[in-house]
Amino acid sequence: PARVLDIVTKQELSWANESQEKFRRNGKEVDRERVTALAGVMSGRKGLPLIEDQVGFFERCMTLSGKEDGEGWKVLESPCPDVKMWLQYFPPEKGERSVATGKAVGVVDGSAEEVAAWAYTYCSNERMRMHREEGHPARLELRELARENESTMATVKRFPIFLRNREFVFRQVWRTDEGKVFIAFESVDDEVDYGTKLKKVRAF
Repeated sequence: PARVLDIVTKQELSWANESQEKFRRNGKEVDRERVTALAGVMSGRKGLPLIEDQVGFFERCMTLSGKEDGEGWKVLESPCPDVKMWLQYFPPEKGERSVATGKAVGVVDGSAEEVAAWAYTYCSNERMRMHREEGHPARLELRELARENESTMATVKRFPIFLRNREFVFRQVWRTDEGKVFIAFESVDDEVDYGTKLKKVRAF
């Protein structure tokens, strides 16, 4: 009978899930290994030149960050007592987007490479779990480029009722220089196939 078949199927699925959890590696352990491995790559890549299009990418980002010496920084309330945060708004030039730049300063117990590697692993097990728990529709890495210091990420954030979800697609590149590690982010216009139709608007 269909009822008995339904019960048996559910039981078999339950056993399969239990077996999967039993043999699955701990997500935090996997994340730690990935961060350690990437930090090692960053440390070993010191001084290596960027690809030509990456040079221009960093120049655009560093030009923006270079404005931080000016006045007009507004202190923001920080969720962490050990981190100070500021915001500055730059009026746009004609034809440009308006830009607000944030700045945060704190102390982290780790090497520059470890901290940068953690920030760069946007789709770690821990962050994917938090993403699902918060009810966001999508978070993934696009693999068009085979560059060890560059990746393109896409995420769709759930917004309150009556507002469409927001899609963020961005390129991230890291580089090392004189004991420092830099990660630059920039929105891109890539179209993303999420495997299903999502009601969303592109954010920048």
